[in-house]
Amino acid sequence: MKLKNLFSILSLTSLILTSCQSETAKTKNSTLINGDFETVSLNGWTVLDGNAYKDGDFNIGIASGDFYAQGNAYLTTSVSATGSSGTLRSSDFKVTGNGKIGYLIGGGNNTEEHYLELCSSDTDQVLMTFYNTKPLQSDEMFRQVVDASKYIDQYCYIKIVEKNIDKDSYNYFNLDDFIIGFEGEAETPGLLGKANRYIKDNKVSVDKSLAPSYHLYPPVGWMNDPNGFIYYKGEYHVFYQFYPYSTAWGTMHWGHATSKDLITWEDHGAALAPDESYDKGGVFSGGAIEVNDDLYLLYTAVTDAQRQAIAYSSDGINFEKYSNNPVMDTDLLPSTNRTGDFRDPTIFSRNGYYYVICGGKYNSKGGNLMLFKSKYVLGPYSYVGEVQGSDITDGGIFECPDIDTLGDKDILISSPQTVPTDLINDKFQNVHSVCYEVGNLNTSSGKFEYATDGMQMEEFDKGFDFYAAQMTKASDGRLIMLAWMSMWDRNYPSSANNYTGSVTLPRELSLVGNHIYQKPITEIKNYYKNHKDYGTITTSEQILEGANSKTSRISFEIGVDSLDTTSKSGVKLFVNDEGTEYVGIYYNKETSEVVFDRSYSGTPFSANGKEVIGQRYCKVNPADGKIKLEIFMDRTSVECFINDGYYTMTGLAYPTSFTSNISLYGTVNTTFENVEYDEIEVN
Repeated sequence: MKLKNLFSILSLTSLILTSCQSETAKTKNSTLINGDFETVSLNGWTVLDGNAYKDGDFNIGIASGDFYAQGNAYLTTSVSATGSSGTLRSSDFKVTGNGKIGYLIGGGNNTEEHYLELCSSDTDQVLMTFYNTKPLQSDEMFRQVVDASKYIDQYCYIKIVEKNIDKDSYNYFNLDDFIIGFEGEAETPGLLGKANRYIKDNKVSVDKSLAPSYHLYPPVGWMNDPNGFIYYKGEYHVFYQFYPYSTAWGTMHWGHATSKDLITWEDHGAALAPDESYDKGGVFSGGAIEVNDDLYLLYTAVTDAQRQAIAYSSDGINFEKYSNNPVMDTDLLPSTNRTGDFRDPTIFSRNGYYYVICGGKYNSKGGNLMLFKSKYVLGPYSYVGEVQGSDITDGGIFECPDIDTLGDKDILISSPQTVPTDLINDKFQNVHSVCYEVGNLNTSSGKFEYATDGMQMEEFDKGFDFYAAQMTKASDGRLIMLAWMSMWDRNYPSSANNYTGSVTLPRELSLVGNHIYQKPITEIKNYYKNHKDYGTITTSEQILEGANSKTSRISFEIGVDSLDTTSKSGVKLFVNDEGTEYVGIYYNKETSEVVFDRSYSGTPFSANGKEVIGQRYCKVNPADGKIKLEIFMDRTSVECFINDGYYTMTGLAYPTSFTSNISLYGTVNTTFENVEYDEIEVN
């Protein structure tokens, strides 16, 4: 017998057995009668044979919300322990509209025992047979849709068939809400379907007053690391760590969005959910690769340990998990590494092999990156060697590795956690950082070999909010990078608006010597409007007329030779009318630093009980005697490109004022050259 918490039961005591050539068949109703069972009866339905629908074996239940039924009642064929069989026939109906038939289904998924048939009312011929396609048997119903458009304008009926051969615990159907000419979409069953139903029902609750205009953010809930960033079949795909049910980190899913230009995005809800025994603790970060026109996602499956698993798709939207997951188990790890910190694979192919770099953590202090290889994308994989390792991470792990090429060199990036702050060398002001290395990966030994002796890891961004970066090649060969525009261990004011997290403006990477430059993706220029060229401005403080910080950019140059040795000159963003609230970005000549100051930025936010609005510092050598700044604002974000992208600084701020003035300022009169402004408008 079934059910957990349900129902009031109506016993049907006077059902009449009929043949397939029944009186109801002669009537030829144009519409399906009682397709939603809200009559709490079998009105419109006829028992054809068997005992599955007789007294005590057939139930009309009052729906429990757990099962996602429609209305107050649904059909359930909850049978006795001895098992029952039988066939139930609907009224006749005419196949109309688009010809699609939508219905809710749950319960058993044994296709030999439980199935539905679409039959011709004139001939009783079986036209179509369809089943419960849910991978796991569950009382929970989900929406299936069958395409009967080839039978439009024909009279048909539906048969529900129960055979109950094996008499298992799910030898019944739950059915509800048959709709002829259904115009909606089928739903994915299980935890993935549950997540996408939740997104659909709750994304309207997101208050978009703080939400970015031209940055990717979640439809609802929590976002962190971008995953599987790839150009596939004419579109950019970005997956990301996602928890739809809360604005705080939870059991990870993969969210998914696509874009033609990396500026405007189409949301596809959740692509992966933690619905298997090997990933029930979460589907953590990973990468993507195209193989023979199919898209493969390699991700970390979390239970008592961390292992790597694969899902694949032929359309880039609907994914199936590999039946022999996990493809990389903890037995591949060297004895020096913890099984509970083995994650964030990036996958690529070279020389006829598939290679995977994973982040890891030593049994003692420090972390590392490890290389694995296989002849086939689905494995088996073997351990090659350690890409790099360090004890400087103070107990942390190397997370989120990625690798790609610029020219003849490999660019290796990773996110080492808890690296001690190095203010002398202007490094690691954040608890967690994104770093890059330039050289070549030795696929025989696994070792990453630096381009020159004495090289070290370099930080990608000197700001507050930049983590877990990923790269991909555009169709024209550009190397594009984006990152999670947030940071760990913080509370975010946007959570009150029912979302948390976003992705940076994508950046084009170039290599000069062994230094990586970042510049805003070229496509952003297609969204500029209301351009203003202010030319040269000399001032100690001046509000720019006609400019605002909401969704815009500003650029200018400062000649440093004419500045007083103690001068601080730059720009204030998100300035309120009183001038008491702002984000400052300025050049401090005394220290040769560009400073990102959000001490007065509005709504405070904190980590571990301490405010983290503060300041970040970036030592900068003038280029041709000038400091050049280009700054992008998007409601709550600021991204600053210094000296044509030699350095960047990224950070969030949450203004409390509806005014968002921009002002140039300096502790002494400062000459700002080539001052330009553009609004950025994305429909």
